[in-house]
Amino acid sequence: MAGTSDLSIEVGSTPHELPTGETSMMNPTDFVDHLRRLVDDAAADEAQVLTSPPGRSPDKSLVARSEWFLGLDAVGQDMARSLVRSGAFAALFGLCCELGGVRPIDNDGGSLRLTYIGPDGTETLINNLDVVELHGEFRGPASLP
Repeated sequence: MAGTSDLSIEVGSTPHELPTGETSMMNPTDFVDHLRRLVDDAAADEAQVLTSPPGRSPDKSLVARSEWFLGLDAVGQDMARSLVRSGAFAALFGLCCELGGVRPIDNDGGSLRLTYIGPDGTETLINNLDVVELHGEFRGPASLP
């Protein structure tokens, strides 16, 4: 049966802190900006794991990847970091496509509704196609991350 699943997410207990220091309730553009920061953070975290696997006894696969990465020249390491960032970007781009309804979430024609609930209970529909297409906003004007 086709339908819509409600997916409500509360982001923190205070208004979203914008980079400028001003506070505002989260809107679709803020959400996409947050996803972009997640891509950057994930890529940086994975680069750190590649140079120094965490833990006293890191998993053998992490050690092997680290040895491979550290054996690359600077150009190769930059390319590997770029691939990691592209993978993180592609995963979140796909999520934006599903949230926006341009990629099916299931075989039954269902859709998702992503709602930001502010600390005062105000709700903002993040994936409102009348406001913005999340996947297009996330990709931006560039064709690659």
